[in-house]
Amino acid sequence: WAIWLFKAKAFYLDGNVQGYLGRAAEFNSQPSYPLLTPLYGAFLLLCGGSDQAAKALSPLFFFALLGGFYHLARRFAARPVALVFTALLANLHMVNITAFELAGYADTTLSVYLLLGAGYLYAWWREDQAGDLALASLFASLAAWTKNEGLFFLGAVAGILLIRRARWTALVGPALAVGGWMALRRAYDVPGSDLWAGRLNWANLAPGLASFAAAFNLGRYNLTFWLLGAALLLYRRVGLDRRWLLLPGLVAWQLAGLLGAYLAGRNDLQWWIGTSLDRILAQVAPLALLAAALVAGPAAANLTPPETSRNLKTKRPRKK
Repeated sequence: WAIWLFKAKAFYLDGNVQGYLGRAAEFNSQPSYPLLTPLYGAFLLLCGGSDQAAKALSPLFFFALLGGFYHLARRFAARPVALVFTALLANLHMVNITAFELAGYADTTLSVYLLLGAGYLYAWWREDQAGDLALASLFASLAAWTKNEGLFFLGAVAGILLIRRARWTALVGPALAVGGWMALRRAYDVPGSDLWAGRLNWANLAPGLASFAAAFNLGRYNLTFWLLGAALLLYRRVGLDRRWLLLPGLVAWQLAGLLGAYLAGRNDLQWWIGTSLDRILAQVAPLALLAAALVAGPAAANLTPPETSRNLKTKRPRKK
């Protein structure tokens, strides 16, 4: 509430963002965080009028997450596979926690944009459709307007677009997302939190890496990361090429950013792991599950027996 929905309430009561930004240094509410979630919270307050209305944003994005996941899975896999993996996503314990018990946080919102940004980027890489490129750029830019982790994700997407020599127009959205927010922060002298400022504390490396073992906790993430590990071993066998590695690569990229934050040592490490790791893993779990679904699709097709003549009409002899 202090970090995300306090701002939403301020925007709602003031009828603008200038009032809060002009006094941002007075508040202990991470004023440098991007504003998409607070702005959406203010919109829900305008619609509902009560503080509880703003908490609906996480459940709403949860259902958007399921719809976006099914759409992308169905695009590259048969309907039964897409349905099974969407059901797995719907029943991920930690994803449900962030959407319903931690309603008001920005993690569910970010998971939607990570999933869609990466999914459409992969689709563009495979099929070279301009629409997919535009959507990948759009959702990656929205991720950057949601959380600092989204800025890190946008950096990876922009780098891939540059390497792949995408149309320059695909970089307009990311440039506006980052440049516009930086300009706004400078205009109002909004204080920032330098996540990676100072020297790295390499003593945090081993415990930071060890903490990632939580991804294999069946109670919190079901089989998600186990399936991703199996997919890494099987993707070539089912006929996928190295372009598929983009999806698990972006999962690893996000976790590398978290490890970098742990190395910065801005907070007590054990406290930071306890308050951040589960939510970061929940952010990337849908993307990890999508990567596994794309491998399961061809694998299931290979296991399906060929069509028989059961659908052919047989003629019965006429009765005399």
